Amino acid sequence: LRLGHILPYRYMLTSAFDAPRSYGKHEGCDYDVIGGQPDNKVNVLCAYDGIVDISLDKTTGYGKHIRVKHVRNGSPFYTRYAHLDARFVNVGQSVMKGTALGEIGATGNADGEHVHLNLEVPEYGLSGYVTAWVVNPEPYMADGRNTLPSIPATTGLDMSKYFMPKSGNYGQLFM
Repeated sequence: LRLGHILPYRYMLTSAFDAPRSYGKHEGCDYDVIGGQPDNKVNVLCAYDGIVDISLDKTTGYGKHIRVKHVRNGSPFYTRYAHLDARFVNVGQSVMKGTALGEIGATGNADGEHVHLNLEVPEYGLSGYVTAWVVNPEPYMADGRNTLPSIPATTGLDMSKYFMPKSGNYGQLFM
């Protein structure tokens, strides 16, 4: 199994599977855009063809999140994308790898903007997690560090006009 990119720009793992949490063990992986700014408007992409089976707005836990059901070799598995600022798809919608599912965010129980990804495999998941059937998604992930474009630079504010003398007399600036 090889999952596709979940973000359209370079991204990296920011919190690993099994990392300790106040509620137990981290049941997925967190990813964020490299060089991203707070409140990015970056789309979260579907990692594998499937059908949306959960699309919810919650204020706790996963916050706004989407789960997609996939079938490979006749067996189902799921990917869940959590902490989104916006959801773009509805339950029952067919989605292809690379479809924009929502916008990266920090809703629910999140510290800072990122996308939380669960890989859920019925009958093969590990025990002791908040969500059933979870396995570590990292070994199945496409490498987002070097194979994607960098996020476009944000347009900065030109501050030079605030430091230039208004009268044209340079000496007045320091009086």
